[in-house]
Amino acid sequence: MSLGRVIWWRNGKPQHCARPEAVYKEYSRGISTRERILQCDCCNKWVLMAAGRVRDPYFKHSPADDGDYCEDRTVNASTIAAEKEALARALVMCLCEIGSGIELKLGLSVGGFRKENPVFANSLQKVKMQIYDTSMGKLAGTYDLSNDRIKNDGRSYFPIDATNPSTNYAIRFISSSDTEVAEKLKSYFGDKRLDGCVCDRENFFDGITGLRLTSGAKVYLRRKYYVLSRKRIRQKVKELLSCNEQVD
Repeated sequence: MSLGRVIWWRNGKPQHCARPEAVYKEYSRGISTRERILQCDCCNKWVLMAAGRVRDPYFKHSPADDGDYCEDRTVNASTIAAEKEALARALVMCLCEIGSGIELKLGLSVGGFRKENPVFANSLQKVKMQIYDTSMGKLAGTYDLSNDRIKNDGRSYFPIDATNPSTNYAIRFISSSDTEVAEKLKSYFGDKRLDGCVCDRENFFDGITGLRLTSGAKVYLRRKYYVLSRKRIRQKVKELLSCNEQVD
């Protein structure tokens, strides 16, 4: 994540709250701290702009300043940590090719829960996870959290009906013999829902990971994607994309 409060010294005049995208238009090669063009508005140190072919340009402190305190850097680090934790506990949808057809799955990091709560590792087999189709008000599937289903350090995926997918899903954990671990799972994942999954609009999935792209996600040229829609697609795929296009 880029530093948020940076001064751009342009033609000898300071421009506060500079954006990496604007600076990049004039300095596509990047900017080093030695050039004294970018300055942190919090700690007044000179900062650099990293600009590569894959990642968007961003501002950062020099590695030589890593030991120094800066409010902007501390806030960004906290935000990144919070985003990573939220992503690790998120309910996601992915698409897989099965022969000439497709398979849809919902993914949840049950393995992450087991890693963080080893005391409940052997109790997970007593719990069932239910996936609800909340738009239709019906049960979409019930799954045992067996050891062979749970990945140690990644998401476990549970199949759902690809022929008639729902627009909204929710998960629940139940156990008749160990309510403590079921409640712990509920507390860990919270009220997990996945909204706007498959409806009248098109859905895009990454061709490598299979994960559904969220609104505002970036897409890259020369990379494979899947488009899933209830209706026949008559437009060009490029015209359907609502995300930002990025050249790698």
